Amino acid sequence: MLIQYKMLTDAQVNNYTDVKFSKWEDNGSGVDGKHVKATYKDADGKVYERYFDYVTADADGNPIADRNGSGSWGTALTPNRDNADKVRHIYIVELFKENNGKFHFNKNDNFKGGTAYFSEKDFVDGKDEYQNEGIAVWEIPQINNGFTSKPTHFLTIEKAEQLKAYSIEPGDIAMSRKGNVGKCGVFPDYYEPGIIHSDVLRIRVDSKRVIPCFMMYQLHFSRAVQYQIETVSSGAIMAGNNVTKLKQIEVYVPEYELQQRFSGFVGKVDRQKLTIQQSLDKLEVLRKSLMQEYFG
Repeated sequence: MLIQYKMLTDAQVNNYTDVKFSKWEDNGSGVDGKHVKATYKDADGKVYERYFDYVTADADGNPIADRNGSGSWGTALTPNRDNADKVRHIYIVELFKENNGKFHFNKNDNFKGGTAYFSEKDFVDGKDEYQNEGIAVWEIPQINNGFTSKPTHFLTIEKAEQLKAYSIEPGDIAMSRKGNVGKCGVFPDYYEPGIIHSDVLRIRVDSKRVIPCFMMYQLHFSRAVQYQIETVSSGAIMAGNNVTKLKQIEVYVPEYELQQRFSGFVGKVDRQKLTIQQSLDKLEVLRKSLMQEYFG
């Protein structure tokens, strides 16, 4: 029920339609556990699939993942996951598939290699809904317009702390992993750190070797990189990327001085564009004033 509740809540916020849920399905050959598949349409009518499972947690909301060093999630290897003396809450975990159609699992990840999507503890504490103020959630619409629009959803400080693994800071590159896959932007330094939505990937480069501006433009405009992104995103109803897929992409890293020259040129062009736009805005105000004077 938690999976349906949270997915339908997201559907209301993001204008999803035709939301449907499968019964519990096996994760596939050689992989323990099962998942629920959610199918839906976005505002443009595109069909997507998402996959969810559960992870139990203790009284503090920490996932219980004692697998005795094993990569398996079988009951015998995780006896505490059903221990009534330890389990107090439940997490919904969003799972991701590899190019071969198999789910990505990580034995060193308490969330099975997926994303902590929602906690029953949040529901109990009343922290499951977006807030009108707090820590900003950065989503695909803000990426698509280069962070020129402000966020519309916010989290409590407590919820943001829980999701700090998905934080975004000035200089990070945010990339869409659904819909317009590969669309990306550099998070500006005039915003406070926030949290990325589950439809967004964060890329944090080594600033001693790579300038974010250069890398962002390469990811966005390089035909070679775009081809790789399209390749790793293909083969599923849900066009999407995850970190594992992203690591397969090869990029060009020239000398730092060349990156600086490129970024400096981009900054100069952006400033000129801003100046021109401001002049156009003033001219438009003047035009309206004259029209009002002559014909008002």
